[in-house]
Amino acid sequence: EKANKQLMSNEKVLAQHPNFKVLNQKSVAISSIAINPNTIGSGNTGTTNMEGSRLTNVEQPNSLQIGSFAMSYTELLKCFLIFLFFGFALFLSSKKFPWNKKRARYILLASSVVLLGFLYSTQFSFSTIAMFVSGMWLVGLASYAPLICLILAIAIFIYSKKNIYCAHICPFGALQEGLSLITNCSNPKVDPLLTWISRFFALNLLCFALYFSSPSSASYEPFGKTFNMVGSLTLFMLSSAIILASLFIKKPWCKLLCPMTPFFDYIQFWRAWIFKRKTKGDTAANLEAHTSDDNL
Repeated sequence: EKANKQLMSNEKVLAQHPNFKVLNQKSVAISSIAINPNTIGSGNTGTTNMEGSRLTNVEQPNSLQIGSFAMSYTELLKCFLIFLFFGFALFLSSKKFPWNKKRARYILLASSVVLLGFLYSTQFSFSTIAMFVSGMWLVGLASYAPLICLILAIAIFIYSKKNIYCAHICPFGALQEGLSLITNCSNPKVDPLLTWISRFFALNLLCFALYFSSPSSASYEPFGKTFNMVGSLTLFMLSSAIILASLFIKKPWCKLLCPMTPFFDYIQFWRAWIFKRKTKGDTAANLEAHTSDDNL
C-alpha cells in the first residue's frame, strides 16, 4: 500500500515537471532500488536509502537513450572513469609497468579519493553485492557505476587472483592509508577469531537482505558520511572514529570491519576449490592418456 501511494505521488510529480513527458501513465513504475554506498544511512531502509530510480517509458534530457533504456552523460563519465582506473591499476600491478610503482600507486589512490569518492561517489558497498545477487539490477537502476565497479573487481579477482580494487582503487581505503602515512603507523594484529566473526556476520547480513528483498539493509559502511555528509548520526560517529583511528592504526576499517574482506575470502575459497578440481581432472586425463599410449 505504501509502495502504491509512493508510485502515485511520483507520477503526479513527473506529470507536472516541464522536462519530463510521461508516455503512458499506467506503465510508469519505479524500477529497482538503486543502491549507492554514499546514500546509505538515513534509517528508513527501502525508501530513503536510494539514490534514485530510473523510470521506464520516460524521456530524460541530457542522456543517452537506447529504446527504453536511458543513461545520463554523467553516469557514462562515471563508468568511463571506473574502466580507466581499473585498467591503470592492472597495468600498475603488472611486471611491464616502467615507472616507479609506489609513486604511481599514491597518485592513483589520491585521484580515486577525489574523483570516485568526493566528486562522483562510485564506491560500491555490501548492499551492491546483495542487489547483484538478488538480480534487482536487471529491472533498471539510477546509477550503474557501483555495480560495474563491483563486477570488474570480482572478474579481475577471479581471473588474476589480484584484489585490484581494495589495493589500488577503493576511495575509503585510500583515505585511511593517506592518514596513516602522516603518523607512519603499522597494521593491526587480526585475531583469527575476529576474522571468522566478520565472515559469519557478513554471510548473515547478506542472507537477511536477500530474504527480505531489501539490499539497503545489508549496508553499514560509512562511505556516504565520509565523502558526502549523507547518513545518520550513527554513521557520523562511526566515520569519525575510523578517521581518527587511521592515525594510529593502518587502515582499521579495511583490516577489521569491512565486509568486502570476507566477501573476497569467500570468492577466493571457491576459486581455489574449482581450479584445484580442474587441475586434478587435467592431471588424471593426462595420466590416462599416457597409460593408453604405453599400452599401445
